[in-house]
Amino acid sequence: MHLLDLPNEILLLIGYSSDYSWDISCFSQVNRRLHSLLDGLAYQHDQRHHDSSLLVWAAKNGIVPISRKMLDNGAYPLRCHDGEHTAMSLAVINGHVSILELFLERNIPLSRTDFLDPDYDALTDAVHEGHAAVVRLIIEQEKLPTSWNFEFLLADAAGDGYIAVVEALMRLWEMEHPPDQLPLPSLATALARALCSAAGADEIEMVRCLLRLGANPNTVPHTRDTPLLAAVTYGHFDMLQYLLTHGADVAQLPVEQRSSLFSKAATDERDARLILESIDYKNFAMNSKKEHAYLLYCAIACESEQHVQELLQYGLPDDSDFVVRRYDQCCLRCGPLEVAAKTGNEKIASLLLDRGASCNPRDMIPSRDPLRLAILEGHENMVKLLLDRGADPNYIERLGATVSLPLVLAIEHEPIFKLLLERGADPMSPIYSRYTNSTVALQVIMSGKVALVQALLDRDVPIEIPGPLHHQQERTSLLHYAIEGGADIIKFLLAEGFLNLPSDLDEREEAVRYALDRKQASSFNYLMDQGFNMPINEVPKTLEKLAGYAQTIGYGSLHSQANAMFSTLLNCGANINATDTPGYSALWYSIHFRHIKTVEYLLSKGADPLTLNKGGETPLSLSVQWMEGFELLMRSIDISSVPPYQLRYRIERCLGTAVEFKQWEVVKRLERLLVKVNRLEG
Repeated sequence: MHLLDLPNEILLLIGYSSDYSWDISCFSQVNRRLHSLLDGLAYQHDQRHHDSSLLVWAAKNGIVPISRKMLDNGAYPLRCHDGEHTAMSLAVINGHVSILELFLERNIPLSRTDFLDPDYDALTDAVHEGHAAVVRLIIEQEKLPTSWNFEFLLADAAGDGYIAVVEALMRLWEMEHPPDQLPLPSLATALARALCSAAGADEIEMVRCLLRLGANPNTVPHTRDTPLLAAVTYGHFDMLQYLLTHGADVAQLPVEQRSSLFSKAATDERDARLILESIDYKNFAMNSKKEHAYLLYCAIACESEQHVQELLQYGLPDDSDFVVRRYDQCCLRCGPLEVAAKTGNEKIASLLLDRGASCNPRDMIPSRDPLRLAILEGHENMVKLLLDRGADPNYIERLGATVSLPLVLAIEHEPIFKLLLERGADPMSPIYSRYTNSTVALQVIMSGKVALVQALLDRDVPIEIPGPLHHQQERTSLLHYAIEGGADIIKFLLAEGFLNLPSDLDEREEAVRYALDRKQASSFNYLMDQGFNMPINEVPKTLEKLAGYAQTIGYGSLHSQANAMFSTLLNCGANINATDTPGYSALWYSIHFRHIKTVEYLLSKGADPLTLNKGGETPLSLSVQWMEGFELLMRSIDISSVPPYQLRYRIERCLGTAVEFKQWEVVKRLERLLVKVNRLEG
């Protein structure tokens, strides 16, 4: 009997016994009779054997017809899931109101909990994702959230800039609380907290919306934050300016918040100036010395001499009233003179010194050293002022295992370095850092400043290598220090007779390796020009190092240094396609570390994008995986460089990677390339 002539009962048995739902689906598409008979069976099969995965997919993507059929066949959206979310929560997260309405039609509640996560809350998810329509739908089916939860939700939506969600929450609140009722404290607090969230996130449109809804920018919520403080803390100057011109009043803030605001504003010149311009501190009561202190910091930060003079009438801040300022990668505790030294304003520094500020460190915290900060900022006149007022040019700064001197700090500022020497700084003082023992002269050599080395020699400062503090000390010869300073320092020391290039082959190879490890291109190239070399079997490893400086090569000046070092190696006969032990080439490492400029350079010098490593991977397949430099490599492929059968194998490996990562456009390109290879072979 023909399959299509079988009775319905047998056809249903065949459908029930099928292993895969798509088999049933294909069978049901043969004709209308089979579709009518078996269509629902495919959905039942998915519900029984695959935990209603089809409903999970449909709810996530907003497909109503499939969701309806899955519900008709027994799927339940509060139980089926993808391992992380149920179908119900996926519909909420993705904002599919039509799916949620379908669930409600079937009397399936929009549950506040989720069996995968006991702490799950549908309303919180909807607010967090910014789905205003879903928020309205959920709250219409439930009671309004508690005051605390309402405050949290409003702040969450405000911080993300979801104006429609905030307006929906406020309308629902108003429905529950008629206008004839007195304003509730909980609402004022909720709006204040939301305003803080919006100000901290730099959401000016949201702040405008909240002010229109009645938020008071001077109310302090439970978090003890304020919109002004949030704007200053997160560096949003435009937000600070907007708040100050739309009702925010520093004078109305409590003392604690006002002091915090002044303290934060003192770390930024623009913020400090704006705060000072917005208040008349003579006419509002400042109830603590701390307020005076931090307002003085604001005046110093924005270099307002008049304000500094007026505020100094209240005296200098206590040592405990400091501001924290970022410098380089450190957070520094600064007093008023340190802040003035950092700005370089000599008039303000003189005012502070006249009032008794100390120009020498007050404690063991290095940032409380105005001379140090003036040197680091390169303020020569400020350094002169501090030295005139008694600053110690030989103050030894101890940072854990490190000892440093003003002279060492001044190496990057040649005039200040020479000024310190004139004012009695001792260039013979020893310094050490971690396990390294050093001298001022060696630090200057490492900086590459020939003029400063000459200045030290003019003062008869010896160039000596101190004994190591530890067996791990890296620099063991003057050549090491000179290599770090660059080719000009090496030439200078050779000319002055302080340095001799080694003749021993091992020492010469070690010097080249040292220059390479320190990324000193000029020293590396100079040594190679002088006949230094390295064993030929180390060239691949050298190319690897050049290509593998993860955070340096390929950017700015270090990119050009890398290219110069590559050129030197290639001129010495290095193979651009040489590989290390695992089979990786310089081109592979450049792609791995995503240095596209270096990739361009290597390709211009003949690097092969199809060099095969021991794992069967090529630079081209790596670029397919990460989509870095793929077009560059494709344009550089020479299909005549290797036999066709080898070329086909390598391209097929790349093709497999493209399929694995679903890079379908790349698949098309590689398939066309395979066609060319096959024609070449034919």
